[in-house]
Amino acid sequence: MKTFHSDSVRKHTFIRQAAIFIPLFLTMLIAVSVNVSAQSVSVLERTQKAELVFEGKVVAKHSFWNSSKTKIFTAHQIQVSKVFKGNVEEVIEIISHGGTVDGLTHYYFHEVGLLPQDEGIFFCSYYPNGEDIFLMLKGQYGFVKYGTRESGFQADDRSVHYQNAQEEVIDVIVSTTRIEPKKYRNNYFENAVEEWLTQNLNLFTLNDTIIQFSFDNILINDQGEVAFDVMAKSNMEGIKFAASSIFIQYSIEAFGEYVVQNYEVEVEKGTIIENEIYTLTISDEAEDIVEIVISSDPEPNELYALSQLDEQILHIEMNVENIYELATLSFEDFLMAHESLYYDEESEEYVSFNKIIVSPPIHPFLGPSISGFEPERITAGTKSILTITGTGFGTEKGKVVFPDGDARPGFFWVTETDPVDIVQWTNELIKVEVPSVEAGAYSGSPAATGSFKVVLPDDGGEAESGTPLFIDYAVFNFRKASTNEAVFLNISDNEAGDGDADGTLYFWLDDDLNGTPNARMVVEKALCNWNEKTNIKWGLKPLPSSNTTFGDFDNVNLLYFAGEEEFTGALEMAPAKTIIVIDNRARLQACQPSAEPFLREVDIAFREDPINADPGATGGWNFSLMDEAAPDEMDFYSTILHELGHAHLLMHAKFGQIMAPILGVGDNERTIQEFDKMGGQYVLATSSSNYDDVICPSNIAKVKQEAFCSLDATEEKARTLGLKVNSILHDNRLLIENIQEEFLELEACLYGLLGQKLWLHTLSLTPNENSSILVDTPLPSGCYFLSVTEKGNKVRSFGTYKLVKP
Repeated sequence: MKTFHSDSVRKHTFIRQAAIFIPLFLTMLIAVSVNVSAQSVSVLERTQKAELVFEGKVVAKHSFWNSSKTKIFTAHQIQVSKVFKGNVEEVIEIISHGGTVDGLTHYYFHEVGLLPQDEGIFFCSYYPNGEDIFLMLKGQYGFVKYGTRESGFQADDRSVHYQNAQEEVIDVIVSTTRIEPKKYRNNYFENAVEEWLTQNLNLFTLNDTIIQFSFDNILINDQGEVAFDVMAKSNMEGIKFAASSIFIQYSIEAFGEYVVQNYEVEVEKGTIIENEIYTLTISDEAEDIVEIVISSDPEPNELYALSQLDEQILHIEMNVENIYELATLSFEDFLMAHESLYYDEESEEYVSFNKIIVSPPIHPFLGPSISGFEPERITAGTKSILTITGTGFGTEKGKVVFPDGDARPGFFWVTETDPVDIVQWTNELIKVEVPSVEAGAYSGSPAATGSFKVVLPDDGGEAESGTPLFIDYAVFNFRKASTNEAVFLNISDNEAGDGDADGTLYFWLDDDLNGTPNARMVVEKALCNWNEKTNIKWGLKPLPSSNTTFGDFDNVNLLYFAGEEEFTGALEMAPAKTIIVIDNRARLQACQPSAEPFLREVDIAFREDPINADPGATGGWNFSLMDEAAPDEMDFYSTILHELGHAHLLMHAKFGQIMAPILGVGDNERTIQEFDKMGGQYVLATSSSNYDDVICPSNIAKVKQEAFCSLDATEEKARTLGLKVNSILHDNRLLIENIQEEFLELEACLYGLLGQKLWLHTLSLTPNENSSILVDTPLPSGCYFLSVTEKGNKVRSFGTYKLVKP
């Protein structure tokens, strides 16, 4: 078989091979990414399910109350550029849950945030919200964001990176709808194409075929390497690229000589030539020139169709020999003349491009370079300072960009700092507060573990850290409207909120959740887990609430089953959601006149049937404390531990399993990790330090400084005896469950530490029945012992259990 390439194919090849050793950190990310990608929804499915599909850019946003003034929403004004499905005007509003109005903030964890200037594809549907009907995103994957920071028409959603947005997103949408898109205006990339064509009109005629090569995404890492991409585009949309010889000249003083022979350069295929029909060979053309030859098999139907937008053709990494010398990289345009071929479909021949255009030389050392950073581990949203050292940062503040903890593993979306987060910025030193709040957002989007970038203003270049920054946990905070400064949220409560005078934040179950077998027991165990780990003071009301949904100003922290109508917009496929209410208004107490924001309400909704979540749990909820969820079940215990972490003001984190952004069907994450514990303790310590008991002893409640409850082996012991007994006597109530397959008539006797009999009760339990029994004797806080025997048979004992009354 004949191979098509230019005449200058050289002697030997040095192509970057896959590393045999993969660090543990990368292995973890790859494993999780595979799992998550399988859960994402395809572009085709999204197009079919959405009522409206359109391309546009966020130009403004504002928050507002719903008609009954019980919930806050945010309206995002979208300037539409193309319509793919449905009847969409030039300007339209998309509504999301939460926002800030009148000094109050409603925040929904897991909601997708949209920021001004975000541009991409929106998949939307209309949803009823009480008396109102809103246009919202169709699920978490309802927005595909264009990568306007990168060359080439790239895009991302929360699980997938699209190297070519035209082919992988837009073309799929158009082939699904089978209609020609309605166009109002150009998008960001189309404007760039028109500008390029206009600038180069004097270089070619309309019939000329042109290919242009350029450098982009230039990075100098702290491992002494320069990494960059070679990009390519054509003035002829869809022209089929066949072969090319690309000559790159470099300065010997910086990189040394004969970099191929000395193994100082590595070359990888880019998007354009990733198909296996393309091959690479590289060689030293001269002591300071490397030649990269791209060849292809004669399979015209498989050749890549170039576009008028820059796309990656090569990724190159070169070792730096002397960073103090002026480094230059340039294309050798004389050698590259007539060295690029395309397939002409009219003549059915391989022919040369009429003209080749190359970009000017680049000087990578004149751009930013990161030489190191400290500390290696840090936390987000805690005003912890990351110190970055390097060169070429300039004196004008730019941005530090981190992976986004709310995005799926792979870090496709990013969290940018706001100028107020930058403590110091000089040419060689940057000090920055690691954020849990995106620049321009009122809340959310924490920084996550991974490599970060320093981005200079006005397209002045960027640098990436060669090693990852580990972020142990992220703490929720939000930005002041006046200064955009990220401020702490105070978790301590007072009489203005839904707690009580001694600082306990009480939760209520709705009737449906309260009536579900084992649900109350699981909730109590989860509350106790967090109480023991962080010393937060949480309690559970003994009787259910008549409330059935979240509503501001109802003075109820509700845990409830929600119908499908409550899981709308970006939360459409979530198994559960946590809503917090933040009060940022000045307090009325004379002793505390400052406007410190505080947590006023927490509500957690669980989907009635998780089969409708993404992915769906066909086996429903698993409410067992003893048995883990089956592969087709959603584990209620794991879910509520995660949502209570949000109530603890913890954001998503990569290395705290309870607070990881994903809990899949059959997953059992029942252990509060050390980092989550540390994060919760930090939140409480920060909250407590904001108040002075001497000044405000009665109106500002503090968190309890010792554990509210303790855990022991009571439940595990009881399992072997046919009973499950909760070790906590919340509100003088004993929780006991018959896990045998037989009817039981029992006598339960409660003893004090000195053996005094305090209470005797008889009860009947059918198989798998649980019962909540009021101990109608006043009990002070402390330890007690419960003896359970078969009624009328003192020989058959079900054990003695240690109980704790908070």
